[in-house]
Amino acid sequence: ILEKMLSVISWQHAWWYAGILGLVIFQITLLFVKDHPKQKLRHVKNIPNASWKKLFFDLVDILKNYQFILNGLIGCILLLPISVFANTWANLFFQQAGNVSNHLVSNYLVPAIFLGMAVGGPIAGIMSEVIGRRRIIFQISIMASAILFSLIILFPVLDFNILIALMFALGLFTG
Repeated sequence: ILEKMLSVISWQHAWWYAGILGLVIFQITLLFVKDHPKQKLRHVKNIPNASWKKLFFDLVDILKNYQFILNGLIGCILLLPISVFANTWANLFFQQAGNVSNHLVSNYLVPAIFLGMAVGGPIAGIMSEVIGRRRIIFQISIMASAILFSLIILFPVLDFNILIALMFALGLFTG
């Protein structure tokens, strides 16, 4: 879809349209997403009043939690190499090493990673809540991502459908 859109309009206009769409979604959210009125939540006791000051202090408390920082660092370590590979090097790498056309890389291989991330992130979150152990989920994600990324780099001449499956799985475990 992106390739067809960019053949009609420039990438600069595509960014403008994406920004405008984001603002429209923001406005719709402001209009339709509301907190429950306190009258409907009579059975809930001690509902705090919302304020910017309270929000600021709550955010400071979150930032003081070392697990929050550690989770962010682990997520960055997992996401950064995959994003750089997908956004920067994948086209040239698969064209030269795997003899795959730019069209196939841009329209199938690269989106497979990000689709896998979109699916894998919520699944990992749900699994860590159900299991109650985030560390094992992180360890499995790191090991699986390292194995899958190594397979993709070492064997770029695999069948195209296998490459798509590997790229999706890489995103799934990275997400």
